[in-house]
Amino acid sequence: MKRSGILKNMTVLAEALGTSTTFIKRMKYAGFAMPGGVSTEAWALKWLKEHPDFRQKDYLRPPAKPPRAPHLNGERPSAKDADKSHE
Repeated sequence: MKRSGILKNMTVLAEALGTSTTFIKRMKYAGFAMPGGVSTEAWALKWLKEHPDFRQKDYLRPPAKPPRAPHLNGERPSAKDADKSHE
């Protein structure tokens, strides 16, 4: 992604766009990328233009992570045993 403008954190970006940090956070929940926790106004405005149906009320929480497989007896498989799954 080509940078056009100054990189801003969530607080400064929200102030520049005239919105709240909660709005920016919910944009992130909906898929707006902020690599390293920063973005430009142009990236944010482009994302909003590409997602005209975005409503912050639809993204009150971060997306759920897929559940991890349970470990037997609380042990983690070692790296050398990881390749033996095909045997």
